[in-house]
Amino acid sequence: MSGLETTYYIVAIVFMSVMLVLVAALVTAIIVIRNKIVSLEKAVQDKLHFVTNNVGKVVEFANTVREVARAIKK
Repeated sequence: MSGLETTYYIVAIVFMSVMLVLVAALVTAIIVIRNKIVSLEKAVQDKLHFVTNNVGKVVEFANTVREVARAIKK
């Protein structure tokens, strides 16, 4: 094997090693970003559920006040 072939193989092995590390880093970054998005979505859903429950209680209270006001008018 000549020096040129050896140099080519060394460069190819280094290039493949670097690319393998970059692919692993990319996959790790994608997984981390996905987990953060999922946790953010869960937090938004919890807040939305909290607001929806409070709105339902306010509507129920308003209906009760309306019924009491109608009963007093009669």
